[in-house]
Amino acid sequence: MIKRRILPVLLSFLMMSLILSGFQTVLAVENRVFDDAKLFSADEITQLNDKIAALTSELSQDFVVVTTNDAQGSTAQEYADDYYDEHGFGIGENKTGVLFLIDMDNRKVYISTCGEMIDYLTDARINIMLSDAVAHLKKKEYYSAADGFLSKAQSYVISGIPDDQYRQDVSDPDYPAGETGAEKPNPVAVVIISVVIALAVGAVCCGIIAAKYNMSFSAYQYPFRQKSQIQLTCVEDRFRNQTLTHHHIDPPNSGGSHGGGGLSSTHTSGSGTTHGGGGASF
Repeated sequence: MIKRRILPVLLSFLMMSLILSGFQTVLAVENRVFDDAKLFSADEITQLNDKIAALTSELSQDFVVVTTNDAQGSTAQEYADDYYDEHGFGIGENKTGVLFLIDMDNRKVYISTCGEMIDYLTDARINIMLSDAVAHLKKKEYYSAADGFLSKAQSYVISGIPDDQYRQDVSDPDYPAGETGAEKPNPVAVVIISVVIALAVGAVCCGIIAAKYNMSFSAYQYPFRQKSQIQLTCVEDRFRNQTLTHHHIDPPNSGGSHGGGGLSSTHTSGSGTTHGGGGASF
């Protein structure tokens, strides 16, 4: 009898443990919106959390949205990187993921990447994302900025890492990318050499002309008084009207999910973690 009573109790305890464990996991995944600046409504926070949970499950990447009114004296980059590191965000050993910060203190929007997300979100792709976000933030469309960031990040991860993607630390002496290890020429020396070459070429040309016409610079004098003529013509301009033509130039198309390859700039945060990312003012 005792065994029969204990068995249901043990089974019930085991089921409750599994349920609580799953519930805690869900909470851990969903709690990725930290609206310290109070820019989102309760419904918007729920929608962002739901979207992040779905993206995390689909892409195995961590997504975090943070807003603040007080950067505590830090730059947007420092605040975003430290927030990501100190709160233990990221999936796997390399802590892969991305944080989207709306910094109302510095009036900056910043995207901080870590792990594999550094490779997915290259500088070119981040610039496109920032351009889209700034357009919304200038109109105080904070939810649209965050939601658009998540959608854009999703599309880039699905697109994959660009074939020409590579990393370069901003502390590298050859940064930005494209510079070679060769010593850069001194601009002053370049100017001096150019002037010397120009004078030499001019002297050679003058020598050739003088030899051709058998001109002696010391003996020959051109009779300019006898052969000179002066003719003055009066020209009068009258302003009658003015025509202005206005032409609207559309900004570059930032749509599409397959653009933006190349360089992923990296730096080291205060905790020693390698991050990528970029920011813009709004």
